[in-house]
Amino acid sequence: MDSTHASSLTFTRTSPSTSSADLLALSQEISRLSTIFNEQEFTQKNKAELRKFFTVEVTQRKDILDLISTLTNDREKLNYLKEFLTDNSVSIFIDNSNLFIEGAKIVGQLENVPDVYSNSRSDIEFYVDHGLLVTTVLRGRKLRNAFIIGSIPSENDTLWARARDHGCEVTTYERNASNKEKKADVKLVCYAMRTLFTKTGSTILIIAGDGDYCPLVEEAKKENWKVETWFWDGSNLPLFPTGMNAGLKNISSYVSLDDYYKSFTYITGPDFTNNKSILEIHGNVIKSWPFRNKRLMVCFCELNLFGRWYWVDDTTAYLYFESKRQLDSARSWFRRNYPGMLLYDFKQKQMGRRNSFGIQKEKL
Repeated sequence: MDSTHASSLTFTRTSPSTSSADLLALSQEISRLSTIFNEQEFTQKNKAELRKFFTVEVTQRKDILDLISTLTNDREKLNYLKEFLTDNSVSIFIDNSNLFIEGAKIVGQLENVPDVYSNSRSDIEFYVDHGLLVTTVLRGRKLRNAFIIGSIPSENDTLWARARDHGCEVTTYERNASNKEKKADVKLVCYAMRTLFTKTGSTILIIAGDGDYCPLVEEAKKENWKVETWFWDGSNLPLFPTGMNAGLKNISSYVSLDDYYKSFTYITGPDFTNNKSILEIHGNVIKSWPFRNKRLMVCFCELNLFGRWYWVDDTTAYLYFESKRQLDSARSWFRRNYPGMLLYDFKQKQMGRRNSFGIQKEKL
């Protein structure tokens, strides 16, 4: 049987008016199958768990019945229903401001970009790609739902749009007079509690480091949910940030984002260190990229490198690398994926911050 059936039904909506009849029909099908298969193949516990699952998952019932009717034998029907007993789906809850503020401090140090962790220049910015973040923390598992709470400056509104494009429900809040968010933590907990009590247990994954989430974790564990927390550590860095709350870390399965930051964060803006290898990319094809930073992140992620670049204009970007070898790998990547793009190698000179940062250019 096709093992993708269960996941393909996850977000299907059906009419509430048919839900009671559908639940009865599913219960009758479960009872019928139990008379055909022995206790070892289809236990009383299995039957009880399936009935509980379909009692909660109202929106899936009619589609499940329709699909069962297309299966040719009872063995296929049993195997399909039992897929719902091995749910490895993940519900993700992201405190974005918590993630962003601490992330800038840590990634700025890990990549030695002082202007990022000190937030001293407006033209050098730290970004989180939420779609790539979700992919990173899922680690191959199925996404059930994702919620992001927070606020970021209006000029970064496209990031929220990107998050929604990746299936994340987004809620934003205004900051108060002291530049603090109002209600954000409480709202995220409300979203999570709604999932705990309206869905069957699997894994709840919290991307946050605030100790205020400890009661949520404790409640999830009482309801037999597995709980993961992902957040920044930074304990080995010279400018130690707030980092992960010790209490939250101790009561959950904790994973440090420090080990994965290259897969979902990047920095844009000019580099003034004069010690980077620089590849200029240029071409009108860039204008057709709906999310131009996303295209560059594909390159850096495939090469397992941290993404750092500067957009000169709508058709030109400088890509920064730690070595000539990294630059050569990126150049080969662009030649394979964008054969018509113009590529230039840069030789930096110690000439300050003007005149394109004192850069000489050689066409490749």
